[in-house]
Amino acid sequence: MALNRDLLGKEYDAPAWEVTAAATMAYARAYGDDNPAFLDASRADGLLAPPMFGVVYQLPALMAPLFDPDLNVNMGKLVHGEERMRYLKPVRPGDTITTQGKVAGIEEKSSGEVLTITLESRDQDGTPVCESTAVMFIRGKKKDGGGEQKAKPAPAAPPPREVVLTRTLPTTKEMPTHYAEASGDRNPIHLDEDFAKKVGLPGCIVHGLCTMAISQQVVIDGLCGGDPLKLEAYGVRFSGMVLPGDELTTEVFALGEADGVRKVGVEVKTQKGDAVITMAEAEIAV
Repeated sequence: MALNRDLLGKEYDAPAWEVTAAATMAYARAYGDDNPAFLDASRADGLLAPPMFGVVYQLPALMAPLFDPDLNVNMGKLVHGEERMRYLKPVRPGDTITTQGKVAGIEEKSSGEVLTITLESRDQDGTPVCESTAVMFIRGKKKDGGGEQKAKPAPAAPPPREVVLTRTLPTTKEMPTHYAEASGDRNPIHLDEDFAKKVGLPGCIVHGLCTMAISQQVVIDGLCGGDPLKLEAYGVRFSGMVLPGDELTTEVFALGEADGVRKVGVEVKTQKGDAVITMAEAEIAV
């Protein structure tokens, strides 16, 4: 059944989220981040939540439309395609965050449908703290384009990149379990080997958002001097799966600088050379 286009523009409110130090620290540890800004409670300016902790307090507002029976989302066919986040104000333990979700787009493709959900979060003072866009793909039967298909010209070779940072970090066998507990995302494809294989996967896979968090850690540590407040935005496209135990190499390359903002591109590959994050971009205050 196709997505219900009558729900375009529908908004969903979620209960307020109380941010605790235990939750923010557990999230950082779940993807292997040892940044003192997230873990050292003795810091004079206090603990910060990792920027990507936004996916934790925004999760209920994301799930609301996905599980709305009127929208007709087939969760068994759903794939998280892209995640783009803009950080407007730091979040700290003690904050209370409210988030509103919105069905922002429904687009039909030859092999399924694309569902875009936007999320806006505010703190207890009503100040915006994070804006996100989640792009979901619902797989369907590939449609016959009809007629003779013309061969597509070979894509032009990409221009040389100015690589500014490369770092390899490991995943662990336990990472999907730890990330599921810290993030609240307990999709069985990350936790149940038998279920994962039944839906065509080789076994449990690492959360895409966990992979995104690992690559964001590389950017903060390597280009922000460990200061997460310098990261203004980060967005990625999920292009492949990560198996627990894989090593992830994050390559960061220059995109330019203007109006006090440095932009960099990011690509993540496994030890086999398979790209798992592509078309990623970070914005850093300079």
